[in-house]
Amino acid sequence: MTIIEFAERVSPIPLNKFQIELLRMYDEAEKQGMSLHVIPPRCGKGIVKRIVDEWNEEKLKTAGITAPTGTKQHRK
Repeated sequence: MTIIEFAERVSPIPLNKFQIELLRMYDEAEKQGMSLHVIPPRCGKGIVKRIVDEWNEEKLKTAGITAPTGTKQHRK
């Protein structure tokens, strides 16, 4: 499963083109062992951050690793 497929499954609303592109860029950077630092406009960046956090938690669970306590910070 890709991060975009994951996002479409967990997002409470449909993602816009900007959000999908941001997630694609995040995925590419992660595959290359790089970090992605983006300061997006206020068009759903909270949703994208939540999706990336959940994606990383899901990968840790799949690998059998528990995330450190206190790392999950969801805002509404």
